[in-house]
Amino acid sequence: MTKTQAVDIHGRSYHRTIMFVLMLIATLAGSLMQSTLGTALPTLMDKFSIDLNTAQQATTWFLLALGVMVPVSSYLVKKVPTKPLTIITYAFLLIGVLVTCLTPEKHDMWWMFVVGRVIAAAAVGISMPLLQIAIVNIYSKEERSFAMGLMGLVVGMSPAIGPTLTGWILNRSHHFLGFTLPDNWQAIFYLPITILVVVLVLLPFFMRDIIPNEDVKLDFWSLLLSSFGFGLFLLGFTNVSNDGWSALLAVDAPIVIGLLLIIVFIWRQLKMEKPFLDVRVFKSWDFSVATIAVSAVMMAMMGVEMMLPTYLQNIHGMSALDSGLTLLPGALFIGFLSPVAGILYSKAGIKRVGVAGLLVRFHLPLLRPQRLL
Repeated sequence: MTKTQAVDIHGRSYHRTIMFVLMLIATLAGSLMQSTLGTALPTLMDKFSIDLNTAQQATTWFLLALGVMVPVSSYLVKKVPTKPLTIITYAFLLIGVLVTCLTPEKHDMWWMFVVGRVIAAAAVGISMPLLQIAIVNIYSKEERSFAMGLMGLVVGMSPAIGPTLTGWILNRSHHFLGFTLPDNWQAIFYLPITILVVVLVLLPFFMRDIIPNEDVKLDFWSLLLSSFGFGLFLLGFTNVSNDGWSALLAVDAPIVIGLLLIIVFIWRQLKMEKPFLDVRVFKSWDFSVATIAVSAVMMAMMGVEMMLPTYLQNIHGMSALDSGLTLLPGALFIGFLSPVAGILYSKAGIKRVGVAGLLVRFHLPLLRPQRLL
């Protein structure tokens, strides 16, 4: 199927490339919501008069909302037509960014900043799986690896753009074309807001219903089990930095209860004819190993991305710009290699590419001089 012959589920033709690019750009805006925060944490701590543990709530609740919404996205993608679901999702993402950006700089208004982050995270939790499923539905098997590589490029470039852009903005005010970009934390959200406004204006004209819908019913108990299970499990781990592993009520109890609820959730899905979330895919050894490996890599990346800028600014006295630039080389490599990995996957297979990537990822850090320790 060529680009001009692409048709939606109603048999109407559409421009596949424009639609895909719009979704990619909106995905970049969602990714920037997370990647810009690490460099801005010291500034937020100063402006809102909060400590590091309180500031990290912006990330903690973002990830909690994201983790809860990902299973829900499976139901929404099947039930709701693609076009309205996409537009509504990106509209909520814009609302979340606006709420965060418009939060007054007061200690007792920090909750509003976090609420905006939660709204944005809920939207990202739907938009990311939605984009992946869209790729599967609009591209042939031969084209998917390259399309997935482009998605990896956008997501991978976010850690390059976010910290560097944040540092550049916070370093000093900038003047161009008669406009002034102030050196405050609100300005770091101007780019995502602009992107989302443009995308939302264009989506009604180019977005189509491309994912077949099913007459599925929302299993309330599955939704409840997944929300509380994953939510409590993640909450326990996020409380470790404040309370330590010995805190029974804040850490141990949420992790154990969350894990038990997740086990019950999995058992329920295996018993259902049409599961809320099909966990049977983990019966595939290749899928399970790949998921565990990707999870380990993402945990390492997220930890560095969030904590390194704060460490460099507070301990080594670096400016926001310099701390943001430290993440630039690695993020650029991710962005460069993502489409390359898609091509290699088509030629060499996932096993060889995956093993090579993991070997490079976990051995190169051992070769770096430990100058900042």
